[in-house]
Amino acid sequence: MREMTSRERVMTTIEHKEPDRVPLDLRMTLGAYTKLVKYLGLESQVDPEPKITFWTTNVSIDQKVLEALNIDIVHLGSMPPEGYPKEFPDGTTIDEWGVKRKRIERPGGSFYIEMIESPIKDANINDLDDYPWPSPYDPGVTNGLEESVRWWYDNTDYAIQVLLDGCAGGEQAGYLRGIEQWWTDLVLNQEFAIALLNKIFDISIEFNKVCIELIGKYVNIVRFFGWDLGGQNGPIFSPSMVNKVFKPILKRQWTEVKELLQKINPKAKIFFHSCGSIYKLIPMFIECGLDILDPLQTRAAEMDMDRIKREFGDKLVFHGAIDIQQVLPFGTVDQVIEEVKLRIKQLAPGGGFILAPTHTLQDDTPPENIVAMCEAVNKYGRYPISI
Repeated sequence: MREMTSRERVMTTIEHKEPDRVPLDLRMTLGAYTKLVKYLGLESQVDPEPKITFWTTNVSIDQKVLEALNIDIVHLGSMPPEGYPKEFPDGTTIDEWGVKRKRIERPGGSFYIEMIESPIKDANINDLDDYPWPSPYDPGVTNGLEESVRWWYDNTDYAIQVLLDGCAGGEQAGYLRGIEQWWTDLVLNQEFAIALLNKIFDISIEFNKVCIELIGKYVNIVRFFGWDLGGQNGPIFSPSMVNKVFKPILKRQWTEVKELLQKINPKAKIFFHSCGSIYKLIPMFIECGLDILDPLQTRAAEMDMDRIKREFGDKLVFHGAIDIQQVLPFGTVDQVIEEVKLRIKQLAPGGGFILAPTHTLQDDTPPENIVAMCEAVNKYGRYPISI
């Protein structure tokens, strides 16, 4: 088989066909990225401390790093409305949703920007219409977006994935209410909970539509912010609650966004992240119209990769599956290679698998393990799979 471009490789995979090799994707925090750039000897060519793109300190990966590791996907996205996030002298920030955050240092010099104040923790259902919600129509949202995405489309052969809504999906409700109050709402104040979710998702849908009208023809994958519905040992929320409260909202979002996206670009797909033990929820995702499921957290309960591939592999593309709880941060290079080989053997046959870590790589991930993962994909991920 001839060598495909990255874009061809990803597009073939998400059509459930076998490309030349398993596609490779990667996201990482600032700390992990800085160490990797130094390990690759690219300090003089790449900014080792780029601007973070989210409160988890994710960064945009420079093209030279993508090239060095044979990564197939570039991650792009919209901007917040003008003037956000607002920064204050004490180091706190407020984002466009009104959530207040503060930089919290972690052992080893890394940091997250953690939520410290939830703006509608005391609100009732009548207050929702009067809250100053972020505007998808603010000119800052699309400032430079079309030019940036078109540049990557015209000048490189990477597959293009975009994140457009500036909203953490259903988790945004927890940021706005506070996690404890939000989970209480879901049980004791369900009318309010549903109204709040619908308000958040109305805005998310509009963010996506405004941006897709501009850039949909260049995009291969539209990513929705994650909504972690699984814990380590099972779903966080009961399947009955997910079906009653969450399913109608997810289906509405995915249907409306996907219809516009595929009207402009029929081969483009939608992508959803949900960590943890979500085996019981996968049929619901399929019913709602999902194309690509991330991250397949292999160490969580019931997340048997052989069974998941067998039962759902003809309906979903899988993204992820390389463990970041133990193997990537604490394993040896040989253990990383064996993990890659196992997941390729389980998930790659027939296409429909993009190999990636099961979450954003954290600061404690040794760069040699990142490189070993990428090199193993290039060595063992060639089709036909023969591991």
